[in-house]
Amino acid sequence: MDNRDDTDDRDDDDEVNFDEEPKDAQEEAMDNSDDTDNTDDEVVGDDNETEGAEEEFMDDEEATEYEQQIPSMEFQTLEDAEKFYDSYAKAKGFSVRRRDLRRNRRGVAVGRTMVCSREGTRDKMHIDKEGRTRQHRKMTRHYCKASYTVRFDRNKKMWVVSKFERKHSHRCCNEEESQFLRSHRNVSEGDKALAIGMRQSGIKQRNIVQFMKNIVGGYENLGYTPKDLDNGVQQSRTGDDDLIGDVNRTLGYLQSKHTSDAGSFFKYTTNDEGELGNLFWSDSTSRADFHFFGDVLAFDACYKRNRYNRPFVMMVGVNHHHRNIIYGFAQLDNETIPNYVWLLNTFLECMNSKMPTSVITDGDKSMRGAIATVLVGVPHRLCIWHIETNATTAVHNKEFVSAFTYLAKARISIEEFERRWEHLISQHGLSANKWLQDLYTDKLLWAEAYLKDIYFGGLQSTSRCESCNHWINGYVGTQYSLQRFVQGIDEALEGMRFTDVQDDYTSRHTRLVCKHALRTWEMQAESIYTHRTFAIFNSELENEASYVLAERRTESDGTETFILKNYMNPDRIRRLTFTTSNQDLKCECALFESKGFPCRHMLTVIKNMGYTALPSSWFKLRWTQNAKTLNRHPGVGGDVGEKVGRLIRHGGLALKCKRLCDIACGSESAFNHVSKSLDDLTQWAIEFARERTDNTTSTNPPAPLRSVKDPKIGKTKGTFKSARTASGKSLRKCSKCGKYGHFRPKCPKQSPKKGS
Repeated sequence: MDNRDDTDDRDDDDEVNFDEEPKDAQEEAMDNSDDTDNTDDEVVGDDNETEGAEEEFMDDEEATEYEQQIPSMEFQTLEDAEKFYDSYAKAKGFSVRRRDLRRNRRGVAVGRTMVCSREGTRDKMHIDKEGRTRQHRKMTRHYCKASYTVRFDRNKKMWVVSKFERKHSHRCCNEEESQFLRSHRNVSEGDKALAIGMRQSGIKQRNIVQFMKNIVGGYENLGYTPKDLDNGVQQSRTGDDDLIGDVNRTLGYLQSKHTSDAGSFFKYTTNDEGELGNLFWSDSTSRADFHFFGDVLAFDACYKRNRYNRPFVMMVGVNHHHRNIIYGFAQLDNETIPNYVWLLNTFLECMNSKMPTSVITDGDKSMRGAIATVLVGVPHRLCIWHIETNATTAVHNKEFVSAFTYLAKARISIEEFERRWEHLISQHGLSANKWLQDLYTDKLLWAEAYLKDIYFGGLQSTSRCESCNHWINGYVGTQYSLQRFVQGIDEALEGMRFTDVQDDYTSRHTRLVCKHALRTWEMQAESIYTHRTFAIFNSELENEASYVLAERRTESDGTETFILKNYMNPDRIRRLTFTTSNQDLKCECALFESKGFPCRHMLTVIKNMGYTALPSSWFKLRWTQNAKTLNRHPGVGGDVGEKVGRLIRHGGLALKCKRLCDIACGSESAFNHVSKSLDDLTQWAIEFARERTDNTTSTNPPAPLRSVKDPKIGKTKGTFKSARTASGKSLRKCSKCGKYGHFRPKCPKQSPKKGS
């Protein structure tokens, strides 16, 4: 290395070595990041060599009185000497790099050289590399000679400055620019910990930076750039670069959850190489929710949710507040029929063999095959949004797509649908379109005319899956390990469930204003439905007046037929039938059958029949405030009821214990008292369990875990070769010099423009 100082006092037998100091390896890497090249060590090149286009600069500024004193300065420790030069560099406006550390034969540091970060030049081998495909990064080295060397004086027992070169070959940064100097940027552990905590709470990185900036009064006062903070958080999120054992840690985490959540469930498979194949997990709250609201099930696969880039599936439904609920999660090895069959069978095992009443997917063929195999007889619907998107691509006719979407969602008779479909195809001359022919073959899976009598809870698409994915995005990242990914999902679930509890409180302990003319009906519905369901019902009640009774007749079989006409549009007719024997009223719009609450047409009929109260059979339990009352739920009974009851009781006690912990931790005396009381209660519970003849066992008890290898990083479904790769074309060269890595406008051999 250059610029070594041999003037220190040393014994003749002391051997002097120059090494890179281990503790400064990271700092030097950070300094070199400004150079944006990947060379670890750069040396001063030939003085005649020109690097970059920066204009010639001569530092003719006279040394200040302060700078004149630097060569005579002394320091107690090497750390003090380094800190001084760091402070000087920051005030002067340049970044420093720790270059040489000199040690004696006993390994004791006796000298240190620090240089300007723009010292040296980029190695020519990196500039002239043949076959380079990437653009050169910006160069920051500029042959700067500014340096600072200190040595240990054994006579004085002090560190003294042995060499100081203050002049630079470049302009130094002004006060505003100094915030970007690499060696003076540092994210403190406190800031990093705060940012990590905010990130884990679902706050986006840009909002975290804004928060930090506002605290200190501006970006210039942060002491680091937003990218520095992002890198610090990212390192903590990914953990160790070595992910060996990630799956084992994840399985251990899921098994440990069973200690605090006896109703939790997880199951996995491995491939022939011992790597993780499929993984499914759910907790007691999700399992209980499925038994209350698991009538309609929507699921969809997405990618890039964690480092392994495997298909991630959420089993989603809707609760009595019309909000999303998640029944379970899965990471699959790939999207094949056998893997989806495994997923559905595992899901049913988790849910004590309870089948959903209907299913919605995006139309994936593997999903369809698995549903036909496992969920035999369960109505299956294709996502109308995906169909509409595909129609836009397949037809390229906005007018047709608009008319098609309206027809697909129309609650009309089958005969009317067939007539309109034939007219639509003929009108646009699309009878030969293969995609439309195949779509028509699957009409039983998407046309509302064929599906209106089947209960789907008002769902026509997998948009709730997309919504859940968007929510979870705030808690997970594409570089997350599987363990951190699962933990992030748990954090996201806490937020969703808090909203659910809040909705329960609002519906039970607040009342809505009733002001409709049919106030008795409105008040009855308001006292039974949740607020969100009541809002939907109220919309039907308000539109009830738009229909009038046009005809009422009794049929030969004793049923009554009601013909309603829209007051403003007489051509809009609805037919309803009323069976006297069982007091059953059916409307051809089938809103009650498909969504679970009465339509405006049914309300018009019972008004004309003189009903003073709404029939109790019209209030579907799953939309009411008491939807989670176990002994009133018709779908829970026998062994299933016992298991669900255990899950609910466990969840209830967990909530009470959480509140107890929050209060008791406020003081040491309260903590000690509650802790002793809990010990006594635990001992009582153990003895009580021993005395019971019907020993209750937890669902899915933890089994000994075997070692499972981490999966390989998967490829995104539908990933194709680029157009260039597929066509066999070579990389584009510069038309000026014929080399790779740049094009003619930025070619080094390009003549400068006139006047530039």
